[in-house]
Amino acid sequence: MKIDNIEYFIEQAKKTPDFTDALFYVGVRGKWTTKERKPVDDHFVSETLSKLNSKLLYVRAKSPSRLVLLQKFQNFDVAIQISASSRIQQRRINNLLEMLQESHRTALMTFQANHDELTGIFNRHGIKNELVRLYGTHNNYTSVNNSENQEVSNQQDMVLFSFDIDRFKSVNDTFGHQAGDMVLSVFAKRISSCADKISKNFGLKVVTGRPGGEEFDVIAIGSISAKQQGEIADLLLDEIRNPGLPSEEDIARLQKDDSTKKLDRKGLPNNVTASCGISKARISRDVFSIYESLKLQSDNALYRAKTDGRNCYRSYNDIKKKHGKVVRHFIDSELIQIDIGKDVGVTVGEVYNVHFPPFSGNKPILESDSSSKVIGYFPQIVSASITVIDVQQQASICKPISLEQGKQIPKDSLLSLTYKGSKFIPLKKTFNCATVEESETEFLNKLDELSAANTLAVVGRITAKQKSNDNRSYNDALYDYFAVLKMLLPPTTRFFRRRGAGLYFAIEDSEGREIDQLREQLRELPPILNTIASHAEVHYCVPSALPFGVARNSEALLFYCNASVLAKKEQEEESSVFEFDDECPHMTLYRWRKQSNLDDALVDAEMFRLCGFNSPSVANHIGLTIIEGDLIDHFSLARVSFSHARIAEPQTEVFTANLAMLNACEGNFSAAVDLFNSINDFVANRDSPYVVAYAKSLLENSDRFDVEVIAAVLLNALEYSEGNTVTSQYLKRWLIDVRDAIRSERFG
Repeated sequence: MKIDNIEYFIEQAKKTPDFTDALFYVGVRGKWTTKERKPVDDHFVSETLSKLNSKLLYVRAKSPSRLVLLQKFQNFDVAIQISASSRIQQRRINNLLEMLQESHRTALMTFQANHDELTGIFNRHGIKNELVRLYGTHNNYTSVNNSENQEVSNQQDMVLFSFDIDRFKSVNDTFGHQAGDMVLSVFAKRISSCADKISKNFGLKVVTGRPGGEEFDVIAIGSISAKQQGEIADLLLDEIRNPGLPSEEDIARLQKDDSTKKLDRKGLPNNVTASCGISKARISRDVFSIYESLKLQSDNALYRAKTDGRNCYRSYNDIKKKHGKVVRHFIDSELIQIDIGKDVGVTVGEVYNVHFPPFSGNKPILESDSSSKVIGYFPQIVSASITVIDVQQQASICKPISLEQGKQIPKDSLLSLTYKGSKFIPLKKTFNCATVEESETEFLNKLDELSAANTLAVVGRITAKQKSNDNRSYNDALYDYFAVLKMLLPPTTRFFRRRGAGLYFAIEDSEGREIDQLREQLRELPPILNTIASHAEVHYCVPSALPFGVARNSEALLFYCNASVLAKKEQEEESSVFEFDDECPHMTLYRWRKQSNLDDALVDAEMFRLCGFNSPSVANHIGLTIIEGDLIDHFSLARVSFSHARIAEPQTEVFTANLAMLNACEGNFSAAVDLFNSINDFVANRDSPYVVAYAKSLLENSDRFDVEVIAAVLLNALEYSEGNTVTSQYLKRWLIDVRDAIRSERFG
């Protein structure tokens, strides 16, 4: 937020040529400071400011020639000092005062257009303008992420904390609108105060606003880990809860600010609480567009916080992970309805563990049915697993993967997302939509049979989007879809469809066809399929072209097809046909890494290892996913990953650099500097974040190295920071030390 909102007036005044180079001072209850809130160290100015009042609006001075004018803005006095002849005419002074009055009127209108009248914080229009003021219409962030060299990347996040005061309508209905307005004012002051602490403690830019009603937004921008996101939410909720809102201090402050308000403790609510929804995104485009997108997500998270009991927070990204519930189990159809859907990002194919009540991990064990004494908590126990086969906006339909025959899943059973990476999860009862009916089990068995006989030419997956939301037209298109495929692909092709996952196919090489001929046929598919669908893509693998020694069973082959969907997204060239090869493990894990998705990355890394892909870059990607996501709790896993990669390929310097970076993040600068020195040329002369970590490590071991050596690396680190946007909290802190060292006598 602009400093006390006076900047509106100062910015407007500076647009007038007479005040462009003016000095501005701010007065509050007779105490004057510079506009930056620093003491006034000019004796003349101090004396002059003390003379200014509503009757004396200007003071002239001869040596040096200057003029100080007074202008009020809201509850503040603003003094403006300009150079002026001691003989300046009264008409000219009056003209200058009129200019300031006009600036005041314009600034006041701008302020009122951007701020909520009741609370004084930004309204929705003000939020937009403040984001644009801070970051421009489009961001200018540059990424030092390099998938080929697998270096550490730096990106900025926007995290939106959306608040809604619990039972606010009841406050208005019970205590009246004056009490409701007071609650809104106190709430705004508390979150604004907390926002200042967050900005200072976490090194973030924070914008606070009231989009409308009893809703408030706190927008934090910077490098924000999942752990810090939770800490910030806890700070904000704690600020609201303690002391109970409104407190005696809140009441006294409001009455002091506005003596016309008569507030009686008995006529006010007690311990007002709020619920919070959180959403997060990486900044990659117009910041206000990102805010609007996040608003939809945070509203969904806020709704979940309300339904889960209020006075808590829910993160959009966590809802589908651990807050979904079973609504109903249709036991005869073997289908399950759950209460999460598209609005929280649920997709077809996701797998959930089901925890029957009370074994959800958060239910207390009471001493007896009639007692409220808590003696423990029921453990979280998995009683079943299900997978999503159909997704609606706020609900989804699932099929069981593991569930005792005839067992009923209780209503309100808690769901927890289990990460499957690109794995193919078989279902017991599925069907093929092609003309020749074939169950999924029969399809998988045939894959294994053909692979063992070396007669399996191609395995693939075709995905497309329907052109219409009308089910009938889509089903009609689906029959055309199969008809086209049967015409274009060999008659020995087998199909089965997994709802939401596309169409899987296998081509038997019973006639000794050339693989290149089959590849050409696959390349012809998307343009033709796009006449009846849209965004058609083909992802496939050729078993005979896979690296020697890797797995070729049905589970592995379908895993390769699924992994190629992710890998294709890292391909520079636009293509609707993609073949899995030995580069795909690296590209798949890099995709998970960009999403900071450690769980799915670990699943795929293990699958690649089991399938025989043992490249050290797989382990290296796991370590980088942890560092870049600031997943401190998993640093030990990152150490194992980097060490494994380095032992496997000691000549690959980037593996050593990543291990050194991890040591620096952990504060082990002695080990870090030794590792960096072993690859000195790679680090010191490279435009990458490593040079910052290297500089910090040298500073922490300055007694071991020559001043000239350290100074050279410090300058390289400074040069790196000037050419790149640094968002990592580690690098930010280290760069402060680097700049301080450069300014010091020793290295300056």
